[in-house]
Amino acid sequence: MNLDFTSWLEQTRTEIEARWPEAMEIPPAYLALSPAERVARWRPLLDSLTAASREAREAVIHRWADDEMQQHHVPPTDLTAVADGLTAAIYSLLPSDGDARTAGARLSALSLTLARHLGDVAERLSADKTQLETLYEIARELTGSLDLDRMLHKTLAEVMAAIKAERGAVFLVDSAAHNVVPKAAINWDRQPLPLSVLPAAWQLGQADALLKVDDLSAERPEEEWVEMLSAPDMRSLMVAPLVANGAFMGLLAVADPRPAAFERSHARLFRSILSQIANAIGNAEVYRLITQQAQELGQMLRHQQEESTKSQAILTSIADGVVVNNADGQTILVNPAAEFILNIPASQLLGQDFHALFSVFGSHGRDDAVAAMEALLGASDVEVRKAFQTVLEVDERVVHAHLSPVLTPRGEFLGVVTVLRDITKEVEADRAKSEFVSNVS
Repeated sequence: MNLDFTSWLEQTRTEIEARWPEAMEIPPAYLALSPAERVARWRPLLDSLTAASREAREAVIHRWADDEMQQHHVPPTDLTAVADGLTAAIYSLLPSDGDARTAGARLSALSLTLARHLGDVAERLSADKTQLETLYEIARELTGSLDLDRMLHKTLAEVMAAIKAERGAVFLVDSAAHNVVPKAAINWDRQPLPLSVLPAAWQLGQADALLKVDDLSAERPEEEWVEMLSAPDMRSLMVAPLVANGAFMGLLAVADPRPAAFERSHARLFRSILSQIANAIGNAEVYRLITQQAQELGQMLRHQQEESTKSQAILTSIADGVVVNNADGQTILVNPAAEFILNIPASQLLGQDFHALFSVFGSHGRDDAVAAMEALLGASDVEVRKAFQTVLEVDERVVHAHLSPVLTPRGEFLGVVTVLRDITKEVEADRAKSEFVSNVS
């Protein structure tokens, strides 16, 4: 044969495409296709053998394999079977005096290129799977605890293990001190960094920023804070801002004494976890604030309960009756002494209008007391509320009533307190004294 291998392929293409399916067992991914559809899908592999250069042939093979796997979900083993079938078909048609040397070289290169590419794809998929597993573990750590210190330390350890970093730290903003401080650190002994030296874009919430330095000793970044952050024996550095809902929370930094220690896949993983960590920090801070507020409210409630208990004890122990009406005139407190003086259970007065209180008394002085209560309740904030005293009668007993407004230190009106004192004995004594004096005279 006087033709070279490429020319022979062009002339024999039809025979090769016809022999191709016969030279192999059809892979499962292609069984549902017609013969013409199969060959149409496989044809780029045959085209690669006629490309002008090795680089061009490899590019065609890579593109064909990627299209078959991504668009048609063909497994790598089926692609290898198709390539083997093409090799078998060509060898079966190649004449004895054909360009066997070139044919062998091209076909071997095809098989090797495809195998390497599939190996790279498998390795990349394995790396992606590992990264996804790492992200899952990190997400589990971030959502599994609201203990900020524990959560940050375990997450940092997961990140460092995934990207094989020797050192790492999480810096959080300390607004009071105007700096970022290392909240969690592994093999990292650096001091806090002033906020003023950090990039303004980071502090404004630019979440997609990332600084990656392959060799600190050679590149020597101009930023002052990079030198402050790194140590003399650090060579590789990767640092990025932690941003949640547009708010700058701090920094995530990893370093290693090896130059170019962090690959592109490491940077991709690093970026993927930044927002998760920032959001977890925000959630932990919200939890801390809620817990703190709950504790403060609990302390206030206990204090109020203690004060209420003390006040109740005092009201219970005093001999004078005490009745309290709120700003709307409803009775909200009746002590035991008042129940005794009024000869009525507190349950019949609580929640009732003040008229129910004064309806217990006789007509003497009652109208004046009602008018005084109405005046106290109806006075505007600018008017002066004055105390009122009167004498009332109930069940042949004489009761002295003292009505006073209840005001806060700021002058806010809360209600009226009525102090009742049974003065029956004093009145009877005065009456007896008057009768005695009258009789003597």
